[in-house]
Amino acid sequence: MLCANCNNREGTICWIGDGGALAYVHGMYSMWCELCATIANLDYAKKQANLIPELEKKIKELEQS
Repeated sequence: MLCANCNNREGTICWIGDGGALAYVHGMYSMWCELCATIANLDYAKKQANLIPELEKKIKELEQS
């Protein structure tokens, strides 16, 4: 089965995106290759990392109130 994302490599990973265990159990996933899944995971991690300064600022504000 080809990767549902790139259609170039074999899909070996059940990709659920923002879903969780419930999505997986109900078959709400698609088969992605390891490269596409890793790229998507890296993109998500970068977005989360970008939140760090904002969260640190909010913590300081909350500590001062």
